[in-house]
Amino acid sequence: MLGLFPRLMIATLGFAPLLGCGGDGTNPFIIDSIPAQDTTSDPNTGAEATPDNRFLFSPSENLILNSVDFDETTNQLVLNNLPFDNSDITGGIYEQVQQINARTIEYRNERAGDQPFDTYYAVFIRSPEYEATAVASGDYLGFGYGGANLRRIGNTITLPGVATYTYAGDYAGYRTFDQGRGGIELVTGDIRIDVDFADIDVVENIGGTLRGAITNRQRAAPGGGAAIPSALPNVLLVDTEFNRDGEINEAEAGTAFEGDPRDSGIYDGGFNGEDAAAVAGFIKIEGVAGIQRVGFDTVTYSQVIDGQAQLFTQTSLPNDLRDVRERIGRGQVIADFAFQLPAGATLVERETDTIVLSSEFNAHEVGVFSTDSVNRDP
Repeated sequence: MLGLFPRLMIATLGFAPLLGCGGDGTNPFIIDSIPAQDTTSDPNTGAEATPDNRFLFSPSENLILNSVDFDETTNQLVLNNLPFDNSDITGGIYEQVQQINARTIEYRNERAGDQPFDTYYAVFIRSPEYEATAVASGDYLGFGYGGANLRRIGNTITLPGVATYTYAGDYAGYRTFDQGRGGIELVTGDIRIDVDFADIDVVENIGGTLRGAITNRQRAAPGGGAAIPSALPNVLLVDTEFNRDGEINEAEAGTAFEGDPRDSGIYDGGFNGEDAAAVAGFIKIEGVAGIQRVGFDTVTYSQVIDGQAQLFTQTSLPNDLRDVRERIGRGQVIADFAFQLPAGATLVERETDTIVLSSEFNAHEVGVFSTDSVNRDP
């Protein structure tokens, strides 16, 4: 069963009218998502629940996706339980908007009718062993509704005995924002997972050790939009164990900035295929939306005023850093603040230093990964 980690902030503004929402996914009165009731049926524990079809499900965090179907004939995703995704008209159909790589496709909820609806995006990674889906919307003041799903294609799991495997593959997901910012970013990356099948020793069907990292995390506007300049830090997948049925024990995931924690969260997943051919899973992390070390000057200069030379000491940092922090949160790379001497001034001394600036709002990321074994010893 999926564990929870506390959200750093959840705004609960209550209901607001969807005035001005015209059925094109644009809504000048963006509202916050209201945390779903904990009584919402958990697809991981219900009568039809199976380890071969697992969900990242947490109603208190609005992660409430509870059904995913892929129609290979029409190349459509059908998603369920996401408010205002126009499913009452379209049947929950999501259409392809771009091919990200050989096996990762991005979809968007279908536009139809005149009813107000929000824009949702979904990434879908398909391999011979797994289908992995993550979905989110940027049309909310808070993190919005979403979720993730991991479905085995068949169930042909066999695990090796004494062996160490390395897996490599693709990662894709979405970041959304709190504190009234709205917006959504598509995140893609590479993932490597290392598995020691022999150690830790198996006890009560649990054993072996798995760890990994998501690297090369790039972000862009979804739907084929512009790239965002500032790359994201690597995600560390902390050591965990797995059972003999190929189910990974949920474990911590996180990022760092200059050695200090930045994002924190969890990951989960499983194996599939003969001789553990593949590993796939989902992840959720949350932390400050942006952080950057920026250089600045402290300058002493002389200037003649009313016939007398006077000394002045000033810094190049802006007096109000709120706009700078906002831009950092949106992924802009901030250049160092260089001091410009006033006309006619003479430089006496210049000292350079740096300061760490971070956004005043947080980002929540939900994503999925799919890998294949690329190295086996023995």
